[in-house]
Amino acid sequence: EKCREAVCQGAPLIIYDCRSRVAANANIFRGGGVEDPEAFSPTRAHSEESTTAVVPLDIPNIHQVQSSWQEFRTLVQRSDVSESKWLQLLGGTQWLDHCHRVTEASLTVARRLAKGTTGEKPSCVVVHCSDGWDRTTQVCALAQVLLDPRFRTMEGFAALVEKDWRRFGHRFADRSTRGGSQSSPIFIQWLFCVAAVIAQFPGEFEFDSGDLMSLADLFLSRSIGTFLFNNEQEAKEAMADRTHVSVWSIWLHRQRDRRQLQDTADVDRKLLEPVTSLKSFTLWEWALRFDEVVLLNSADIVDRSAERLDLQLVVMLRDTGSPHCMDCKGDFGYTRRRHHCKACGLLFCRACLLRAKLRRLIAPRRLCWGATRSEKVCSKCHTLCYQR
Repeated sequence: EKCREAVCQGAPLIIYDCRSRVAANANIFRGGGVEDPEAFSPTRAHSEESTTAVVPLDIPNIHQVQSSWQEFRTLVQRSDVSESKWLQLLGGTQWLDHCHRVTEASLTVARRLAKGTTGEKPSCVVVHCSDGWDRTTQVCALAQVLLDPRFRTMEGFAALVEKDWRRFGHRFADRSTRGGSQSSPIFIQWLFCVAAVIAQFPGEFEFDSGDLMSLADLFLSRSIGTFLFNNEQEAKEAMADRTHVSVWSIWLHRQRDRRQLQDTADVDRKLLEPVTSLKSFTLWEWALRFDEVVLLNSADIVDRSAERLDLQLVVMLRDTGSPHCMDCKGDFGYTRRRHHCKACGLLFCRACLLRAKLRRLIAPRRLCWGATRSEKVCSKCHTLCYQR
């Protein structure tokens, strides 16, 4: 009642339950259940017009998401999937379907909240799931990205993750434990949803897909204090502010190289309304960045520029990425073994590799680079080495 009065007199109360009706009813046997709208009926004469509604959002739980993620990872890592079967197998993992449901639910909540800014009667909105730190966090955080341009800046996005994920109590430690019974890529799934929105509205964000990729890599590295603990208490007990690096000290460093949002009509628009249909839902390119097809068609590898030879980190094509030498086209087997070119990372047979001097890391932990060293490279990279 007090929440309604804070919004306006007679404000409708809309309770969004992230669970499905079946899951909510099943929780009754565990002492839970669903809200009874009659329990939130108006108690004062001036609020007789107010209504209460419980709306299920039907978002899969952490176990369904984990199962889908494992199938999706297995599919991405396979090199024997034909182009004609890719979409069918991708749909079978249900990963995009799970991401689309989170995005659609977030848009539903955002539209309800936006009504109060368009002259319509505002609503009092409550979002919850079983525990409150997984699906609830996903929906509320993405809804704020759709509603508020401030959260589409790098600093605003960092504040949103701190507020709705870390301080709200998302269990990063439990969800990131490999093989754990409570492990689930909830945060990564949310980044997939944000990336899908950015793909439709690239001009509305100060950051891009590449910045989200960096954030995902930092999260999965398990070396950043921001994403190592289940709650603030655990972080304080571990003195994380003194002994761990904050992800934002790294991620926000990229801000100086990014453009600032301009005061235009597009930026002033409060609500972003992405198309959430699976027919147009975009798979985040982060998932396929090491796929052999993507690598072979990337400008860095096709151009074979001389500057590439100075890169300290070389992405190696996996052993199953090519069934034959990428120079002479001879099939690999017992008599023709696979070898990586140390400059471009592609696969060749021994006969197609030559020796060239490349700079190599001699003290990885101190990032200290030593003198040049003789390495096996392909003929094209060998030619570039001696053209510099």
